[in-house]
Amino acid sequence: METMEKLKLNILFVDDEANVILGLKRMLRVFREDWNFFFSQSGNDALEIMSHTEMHVIVSDMRMPQMNGAELLEIVKEKYPATIRVILSGQSDEELALKSTRTAHKFISKPAEPEILKQTILQTYNLHQSLNDEVLRKVINGINRLPSLPKTYLEVENELAKENFSLQKITEIISNDMIMSVKILQIVNSAFFGLPQKLSNLGQAINLIGANTIKSLIIYVQVFKTFEGNTKISKLLEEIWEHSLTVAKCSKLITSKVGKNPKGADEAYIAGLLHDIGKIVILSTPKYRDLILKYMEENDSTYNIAEKKILEITHSEVGGYLLCLWGLPETVIESVLYHHGNEKMDFSTINTCSTVYLANFFIKQQETENELKNINCSKEELDEIRGICENILHKE
Repeated sequence: METMEKLKLNILFVDDEANVILGLKRMLRVFREDWNFFFSQSGNDALEIMSHTEMHVIVSDMRMPQMNGAELLEIVKEKYPATIRVILSGQSDEELALKSTRTAHKFISKPAEPEILKQTILQTYNLHQSLNDEVLRKVINGINRLPSLPKTYLEVENELAKENFSLQKITEIISNDMIMSVKILQIVNSAFFGLPQKLSNLGQAINLIGANTIKSLIIYVQVFKTFEGNTKISKLLEEIWEHSLTVAKCSKLITSKVGKNPKGADEAYIAGLLHDIGKIVILSTPKYRDLILKYMEENDSTYNIAEKKILEITHSEVGGYLLCLWGLPETVIESVLYHHGNEKMDFSTINTCSTVYLANFFIKQQETENELKNINCSKEELDEIRGICENILHKE
């Protein structure tokens, strides 16, 4: 709790119903020693408060007159990108919920239990502290679109245009696109769907979302245009893309064959697919992108070296931060956070986290004797894992 004393979070609650505001004030009274609370009954009033007081978190009701929660958070995103944005809603309105996925980091269902609110705010606080670079934190919190490849969207649209389209085919298409995969998982794991546990199986997620929502998502996630015409970025994105797909395939096979856990294979695939998503986040920011590309060219360095030199932070931390903010399963987040840090895991158990690390390790063909000393799984398992990765590399 030491870090809690360094900063008292300012948290703004917005709801047009006076009774709800009174209820929140009573419920949150026990937390007033740790956090500063502000309350508003309209979007305009909330923006007025934010114009003279920095807010670390805003929690807004969805349905409000004059300006709904999605519209309010859209303005907050543009004016105050460092503020973490949460939707609090009891409404199951598909259109509004879909719009808010562009602006909200998290969803909480009404009526909200005090413990859920507390945990959400605590997680928010930890995220706020997890990055030292204020500018980069603002960039991450301000993101609602990430770059991806246009091919996926065209394929999904073509399939959905068929009279008897196949959700299985759509799953196959989307499973090859890390950005669309994470967006669908973000939505299905939000409180809007009210699932009893987090889902990391893409097929189940697509079945739950349904075709109409997918059509709408395609409109909202046309992000690849960010990089149109930039040949240097196109080449780098293609390399990241191909590597991510290969790690995903390896992770799935390692989990199934070596870990003897076929049920966990889909989660391992998703984690492998997303392990480098932090690179996409960083490259979507022109300032950092240009500095990194310049450093790579002038020093003949790899992306990873340039990134660390320019940002003093890694894509692992950026990717983990973003996925945690979006509420993806913890195992996927940890896999992204630690795919370059083997001191964080125990390889005696072949799980999603260790699988992604090992797949990335062997696919990059970066093994050294010193590195291998830190990996405490059996020689037989290590040889089998290396063999799986080499076989997939030869097929690519």
